[in-house]
Amino acid sequence: MEVITGFTVCLAALVLGLLATFSKRTKWIRVGRSPGPFGLNTKAAKKDFEQHGRALLREGYRKHKDKNFVVQSANKAVLIIAPKFLQEIRMLPETKLSHAQILMDYWVSEHIGGDLAMEGALHIDAVRGPLTRSLKSQVPIMQREYLRTSGFLFSQVPKDTNQINVHNFCYATVASITSTIFIGEDLAHGGGWDKIVMEYFPVAWGIRTVLKPWPRALRPIVKPFLLRDNQLEAILQKAESFLEEPIRRRREPDNQDVDILKFLSDYDSSPRKIALQIVGIITGALNTSTHALMQAIYHLCIHPEYIADIRAEASEALASEGGQWTYEVVKKLHLLDSFLKESLRLFAPEGMDITRMATSSITLSDGTHIPRGTSIAVAGEAMALDPAFYRDPETFDGRRFLKADGKPLSPEREFHGIEPGNAMWGAGRLTCPGRHYASALSKLIIANLVLKYDISFPEGQTEGPAGTPDDGNLVPDMAQAIVLTERA
Repeated sequence: MEVITGFTVCLAALVLGLLATFSKRTKWIRVGRSPGPFGLNTKAAKKDFEQHGRALLREGYRKHKDKNFVVQSANKAVLIIAPKFLQEIRMLPETKLSHAQILMDYWVSEHIGGDLAMEGALHIDAVRGPLTRSLKSQVPIMQREYLRTSGFLFSQVPKDTNQINVHNFCYATVASITSTIFIGEDLAHGGGWDKIVMEYFPVAWGIRTVLKPWPRALRPIVKPFLLRDNQLEAILQKAESFLEEPIRRRREPDNQDVDILKFLSDYDSSPRKIALQIVGIITGALNTSTHALMQAIYHLCIHPEYIADIRAEASEALASEGGQWTYEVVKKLHLLDSFLKESLRLFAPEGMDITRMATSSITLSDGTHIPRGTSIAVAGEAMALDPAFYRDPETFDGRRFLKADGKPLSPEREFHGIEPGNAMWGAGRLTCPGRHYASALSKLIIANLVLKYDISFPEGQTEGPAGTPDDGNLVPDMAQAIVLTERA
């Protein structure tokens, strides 16, 4: 009898504890389908968000703009922070709000090498510091690499259609330029580095897709059975072997290299870790920059009235520098800068920005308690469409961020800037370290493209491709081609 009574008491305590936890969670405003008591409907809620996430985030933002609300993403529950609380979270350190923890959780990083790559912040410091400071010397190298890669791509364009796949063009140019800037021209052009970079992401993503549905504790157990043909280790060994000798050379006292590989080699002793960091950063730049460039090209085809002025601006800027691509040329491309910023604002690839995990408990000024382990974000795409931040926000205006004289309204209104309403680059300590590089890269590629060609959608197409919804994000159409008409 005592055993039964003891069991009953323990069971009651467990149920009350679960109900108390559930009760606490329900104090958060719920948007979208609820996982239900004890998570019984979690699978359906995740599927609903995967398909309709952007619409749900917009709905939640519209109804509860000044309040925090929770959504069940395809990955996990996320607390969406209202814009008015952005000031409270923007300066919190990584020890309280961690981007690394979000990435590790989303990517099951311990199974793709991400746990080693994200030890410390050296790779972030390398992008925020040396890469940004060296842009003046890097732009001529970026131009050489663009001409090399685009020249090959353009030579493959069929003469009967003059069409080129936009994704392939953007992906290849971003990959070649970024690899060159990170490890140097000699390494990027030989030995199979491009193949290593291209192989890593699909294999890593495949591992993530297979293991993510499993509880973390079970992943090491099921991994050997689910991933019998795991190619990742072979790819990482190739990357490590490829960089081992260049790392040794960059550590020599008289070495004069100024690339990111040099910076990482000076401060870290592990070739495997450096290889993982280089591959990881390039992969991140590939996906974000490629998607932004694709949409900018689509917007140029939708709004061809901007092309002549963007082209004239680029021609004038180049003439002022003797026809040579320099960082000064990039900085003078004000109209293109505004156009790119507007394209990214109106077609934000990600519905949620400033995604972080609370690594310690946080309490906001309205009393909202954010427990340790909670994922948070802001509804970045919905903010970008808020008339409180942008006049006539649903309308594309390529000159939105310019004054009447064609100069930027302010530094924060430039492409890499962070004005109120813009969460694309993060905020405060949480800002993207590579945004200055992304700005220079994007302007160089688009300006070169319109200087050489008139671009348009294939005959009969007047609207841009819709893109594919994916967990609150919008993936640009990978199959879309444009017509290139070489200018006389």
